[in-house]
Amino acid sequence: MNEAIYHADRRTSGRQVFVTREGETKALRPRTDIVCYSTNGHDWGFMGGPAAQLAVDILADYFGDDQQAYDLHHVFQFVVIRRAEFQGFRITADQILDTVRDAAMLNQQVE
Repeated sequence: MNEAIYHADRRTSGRQVFVTREGETKALRPRTDIVCYSTNGHDWGFMGGPAAQLAVDILADYFGDDQQAYDLHHVFQFVVIRRAEFQGFRITADQILDTVRDAAMLNQQVE
């Protein structure tokens, strides 16, 4: 199971987003090759281009599946990213999976 943790903060040098996996922390890779909402980095705590880009990038990193990341990023942005604290956040694998599961259940109810 993917036990990645995504965390971010606002520093005087700007907004920074990281992923920690198996004790190793790296900057989250921008995935503008999937969809380009922002070339100015990530942001959170609202709806908008940089927040949408963050949603895509987290999901692409977590699932390793570009199409799945694209398909799920709107709901993930709405449920998780826009509600993230302004100064920073921590998103766990459980939060990602809960959001995806809840979105799938809602989708089945609508169909």
